[in-house]
Amino acid sequence: MFSSDRLSRRYGVWSKTVNTTVALTFTGSWVSLGLGTAPNGGLVDVQIDGVSRGVVDTYSRFDDVLSLVYPDLGPGDHTITLTVLNQRNAFASDTRVHLDYIDVWNGNLLPTGTFEQDAARLWQSGGWDRITQSSASGGSYSRDGHNLWFPFTGTSVSLDVWSDTTGGTVQLFIDGVLVTTPDLKRPTPGIQTISIGDLADGPHILHLNAYRGRATVDAIRTPASPPFVTPPTPSGIVRYEEDHAALRYNGVPFERTASSWHSLATGRVSAGYGAWSKTSGNTVALTFSGSWAQLGFLRARRAGKPRCASMASVAA
Repeated sequence: MFSSDRLSRRYGVWSKTVNTTVALTFTGSWVSLGLGTAPNGGLVDVQIDGVSRGVVDTYSRFDDVLSLVYPDLGPGDHTITLTVLNQRNAFASDTRVHLDYIDVWNGNLLPTGTFEQDAARLWQSGGWDRITQSSASGGSYSRDGHNLWFPFTGTSVSLDVWSDTTGGTVQLFIDGVLVTTPDLKRPTPGIQTISIGDLADGPHILHLNAYRGRATVDAIRTPASPPFVTPPTPSGIVRYEEDHAALRYNGVPFERTASSWHSLATGRVSAGYGAWSKTSGNTVALTFSGSWAQLGFLRARRAGKPRCASMASVAA
């Protein structure tokens, strides 16, 4: 067993012994798996009813969590099994597999309504503090935690957060898929509502991850009211910040690259964050369509010289 403020209720289990397994037999048509990711994270094989659903890589540059949802299993009894492979990718320092939780759904609809930040329905990681605030729903909100999960059934969900000048950015996932990264920093304190809709009717997990800076949560409602979050459509001149999923650091996204890449925070760079490395041979690449590109660098006393190259491909 191990503890981490990033995990659900702060505790999990881990192993790196080859062929070690953990299994759960349940009745229902849906299951969600929560894993811890870390620089020492290894590979794990996930099977449902004896059929492999793929090998999952639990490496990340920093300690984090990963959610995987397996829907539409069909009614009846099922068994999910995790098998430790004692293998790792080239960036990982070890082969550990960290299990946080397994969620199952028995087919019953969950109650709708408004749920305060400290309701039992909300599954919390460590680190959350209760802040008294008369303008918040129920007279208080929570802040400074790492992760929060909310199970619901239906097609939409709303999250109320407290925004002020100290707010950071959070990542909102539905069923393990990133939907939006709202900024909680506002010059005037108050409630900010983020609504996610147009989901398939059925069970879902809303996951809030404290991405950069201070996270808050006031209340969650289901069903939600529009307007719903709409992904922006890139057009014209598009800026890709250093953490954009399209950028490849040594061939993979930033959060999954080698630990020789680092994040930095400074008000001198776009959006307040950048990435740096001094390791020879490290690369960052972006594939795009267009005839023009611009690079943004931070100049500093300890800065070195990068080699910039472009490769163009034209369809016949």
